[in-house]
Amino acid sequence: MNNEEIVSHLKSLNWTVNVIQGNDGKKYVTIGDYEIELGGLAGKKCDVAFEQVQSVPYTFPSAIHTKPHMLPMDVSKYNTQNSGIGQEWQYWSRSFSKQLNPQNIIAHIASIFRDVKI
Repeated sequence: MNNEEIVSHLKSLNWTVNVIQGNDGKKYVTIGDYEIELGGLAGKKCDVAFEQVQSVPYTFPSAIHTKPHMLPMDVSKYNTQNSGIGQEWQYWSRSFSKQLNPQNIIAHIASIFRDVKI
């Protein structure tokens, strides 16, 4: 698995997918207008990003980023903080521990939002 396969899969779902460079100089895969279906933020939309890592073998990053900020910045309560992408983005620290494939990455992102309690 690599970045191109993930991007290709996300695009096959008819999602708006781009690669951007953050203020930190790193590249990020973005999903535009991601609709949150479950959890305390259900019904809201945001852009979601994750770092485009170059590790071999590929390792999914331990964070997603959202624009706009969806939760208070609170490392101890929500594991959220400022993102290196830019000030309009919010970093969510979440580890990925499933078998690495595009379907599990999508499920992981959905589960992050599902677990939000506001």
